[in-house]
Amino acid sequence: MMEAENYLGRVRSLSTIDSGGWGSDFVEIHLGPLVNWQIGERHCLTRLLQWKNGLEYTVDTEDEDFFMNRNCTDDGSFSFERITLSYKYQW
Repeated sequence: MMEAENYLGRVRSLSTIDSGGWGSDFVEIHLGPLVNWQIGERHCLTRLLQWKNGLEYTVDTEDEDFFMNRNCTDDGSFSFERITLSYKYQW
């Protein structure tokens, strides 16, 4: 499973990563394997492991409350985000 999120339009070029800005052109990506097990006719178990990329900010701006006051150091690295389990029973 993969999800992507990005600013569109004029906002995308306001403060790009290449200019040292807050990353208006950054594409946030969530990805991971989604597995579905059918157990008999009525039971189903779904599992998702998910990783997410994120921006890293400079030491002097990483504590800024307002995101537009932060400056990027790179285009992001992936880290583990979550694991989910879902169980379904059909009557």
